[in-house]
Formats: sequence, structure tokens, C-alpha cells
Amino acid sequence: MLVVGKTIHLKGLPFTIIGVAEPRFINLTPGNTFDFWIPLAERPRLQQRWTPETDDAGSWWLVAIGRLKPGVSRAQAQSAVSQLFFNETVHDAKPLLKVEDAPAIQLLPVQTGLTGSRDDLSKPSMC
Repeated sequence: MLVVGKTIHLKGLPFTIIGVAEPRFINLTPGNTFDFWIPLAERPRLQQRWTPETDDAGSWWLVAIGRLKPGVSRAQAQSAVSQLFFNETVHDAKPLLKVEDAPAIQLLPVQTGLTGSRDDLSKPSMC
């Protein structure tokens, strides 16, 4: 059954399904499973507990998933999104960061997943 284009309701709000991951895709972060994702802009309508303090740009973590346009290398995409992110966070009307913070975005192949500090924790500690 095709579901793309169909509408589902979450907390009484309609959402149109725009894509479906292939069956082999289980998640990006081990132990963090999701049945679906919604646009970031819709979060306030679904989670009433958010306050202006927790919605502040200094208190977020964002994972974005996308596909490279045919003919665009990961290095080209990395350069473009990092420059955009840098400009928006440093040179915006209300800057979030300073130039010396060197804000950037790191693009990773989805196959590697997001392991957070798993690599750090998998190495023996030196006491």
C-alpha cells in the first residue's frame, strides 16, 4: 500500500506523508528509535511544554537528513552547508556565535549513523 501523499493525524493535527525510509533503515542513533519525523517548525504545535527559554537557539541539537543532488560531492555539500551555517550563526541580525567559535556542520554518510560519544566510551580509560 502506498502511503506517500496520505494524511495522518497527530494530536488532532494533520500531517502529509512525504516519504518512507527503506525497510533496511532502522535509525541513525543506536537505541534511539522513531516511527516518523515531522518538520521542525511543527514542534511547538505538538509539544505544549516548550517555553521561550527551551526554544532558545542556544539550547538545541539538530540532526538533518538529506540526499546529495546528483553530481554534487559530499565535499561540495559540506562546504556549502558549513558556509551557510557559519553566516547565519555569526553574521545574523542577532548572532548566536562568534567567529572564533568556528561554527560548522559535519556531513556524514547515513550508513555510519550517529554514534555520539560511543567512540570515546569504547576506548579504555586511563586512570
